[in-house]
Amino acid sequence: MPAINEPPQWTAPVNYQSRKVVVLGGGVLGRRIGYNAVIRDTNQAQCDAALQYIKDNVTTFATKATTYRSPGKASATLDLEVAIKDAWIVFECVPEILNLKIDVFAELEKLAPKDCILASNSSSYKSTGLSPYVAVKESTGFLFNRIWAAIKRECLMVMAEGVSTPEQIDKAWMEILGCNFGPCMSMDSVGLDTVALIEKHYIQERGLNSALTVDFLQEHYLDHGKLGMKSDKGGLYAPQPSKPQPPLAAQAPQKKLIVLDTGLGQPLAGKAPADIISCGRLIEVSLDNQARCVLSEGLPLPDGVAAHNGKLYYTNMGMPSLNNGSVCSLNLDGTNPTTIVPPGKIFTPKQLSIDTTVNKLYIADREGCKIWHCNTDGSGLEVLIDSARDSHEDDATPGDIMDQCIGITIAPSLGKIFWTQKGPAKGNCGRIFSASINFPDNSTAATRTDVSLVADKLPECIDLEYIAETNTLYWTDRGEVPFGNCLYKAALTEQGTLAEKPQVLAQNFNEAIGLKVDIDANCIYVSDLGGSVWKVEDNGSGKKQRILDEQTSCFTGLTIV
Repeated sequence: MPAINEPPQWTAPVNYQSRKVVVLGGGVLGRRIGYNAVIRDTNQAQCDAALQYIKDNVTTFATKATTYRSPGKASATLDLEVAIKDAWIVFECVPEILNLKIDVFAELEKLAPKDCILASNSSSYKSTGLSPYVAVKESTGFLFNRIWAAIKRECLMVMAEGVSTPEQIDKAWMEILGCNFGPCMSMDSVGLDTVALIEKHYIQERGLNSALTVDFLQEHYLDHGKLGMKSDKGGLYAPQPSKPQPPLAAQAPQKKLIVLDTGLGQPLAGKAPADIISCGRLIEVSLDNQARCVLSEGLPLPDGVAAHNGKLYYTNMGMPSLNNGSVCSLNLDGTNPTTIVPPGKIFTPKQLSIDTTVNKLYIADREGCKIWHCNTDGSGLEVLIDSARDSHEDDATPGDIMDQCIGITIAPSLGKIFWTQKGPAKGNCGRIFSASINFPDNSTAATRTDVSLVADKLPECIDLEYIAETNTLYWTDRGEVPFGNCLYKAALTEQGTLAEKPQVLAQNFNEAIGLKVDIDANCIYVSDLGGSVWKVEDNGSGKKQRILDEQTSCFTGLTIV
């Protein structure tokens, strides 16, 4: 009996992470495929339209991805050989014309790398040879596509027979199945010309009557240039009138949140400690959470963030026991990342605040028990406050927990710095201090005599923000309920002392950390280690709205740009 040769086991293309994804065809479907993809089309106008579509929609698509990666990049070319050079996968997305697809795959067979995966976006041709799965029997179209084709066919017949309208068909579909997208909307989205090409193939394969499907589309839509959403003449649905846009100068820039995620909520399986503390991300989120992208990742426990002059400044705690925290900056679009205070200078940098009048950064140092300031390029780094008063052995040894500085805010109008020392977890030993921005004469960071206690016996105060317009101090608290895990505010006197008992603005956060006051919207944004960002009304109502919820994230600092 002859030996039976086992089929070779499939292996992934070599170095596929660094190789290209290629899409052949920049039409309605092709332009939606791939990450860091190269689009090849025979028509330059189609290439340009595909790239414009990606530019307009890539950020929105990125927010729907479960990985929350930064948006990928796309390019386009007319040259097939250039496009597929060094590709690890090629998606064929040309029109549903069999001879055209055969010609494309013949060229790919000659030009593509030997280990390149050749895939098809076909929805109606026989699955033999096109699917990586074993089919029990040859099929005209994949399983779902066959069922979907039947649904589209019946919808077209309902309209052709005058039984009902696209609006009523979609309404029934959405209400009965609980969907937010109906079959007529889908056909308009894909393009009625594509729908017709697919149906033509089923007609040829099965001898179906075309009168109420393809002929109906041709006569009432395609011959009139009504191709669907991609056409200004509309499709099954009438074109939507474009809304008049206000003059560009009248459009206010859309505010966005910048949120830091330590990465400690990510799955730990298989990760070494060094990997676990290097999973931090800097995320940009629209205030309605409809657009989101990662500006930077691989950060070592990021904690505080602030924006100034087109840049973001943020702190990395690093490994707290190793005295390797750092301060970094980058442009608002995530480019030009720069370390401005390298590891080893500040022990564990936490919240930072910016005095925009003099372009100075102020940084709270937890294990170092200090308050620092420096220029926005990192130069002129200097200790302003040494809360441990030299009580710990040396600068390489973490200070006592009662002396550790956490949050910081600057009040130039009062000439003061405010900072928090939270004390032990849930210990009700939290304190807020203040001191002059400028050194008193004949004093050092450890000996200055102008340090004042603003508030004490707080559950576990964390980050701070001072609002000059109302002379008010806001802070978050991680302590035990009912008074911990809250957002507080208190009016100040002209001397910077409390003018009133602190007021609870919102409760029941999950380890509240960061905060940012939006004066224009009369609200405060709060982040917590439970992976949520909240919008809190600044009217004493106690109302808060969760605008971001990621259970695998541990959010720390945040700001608005």
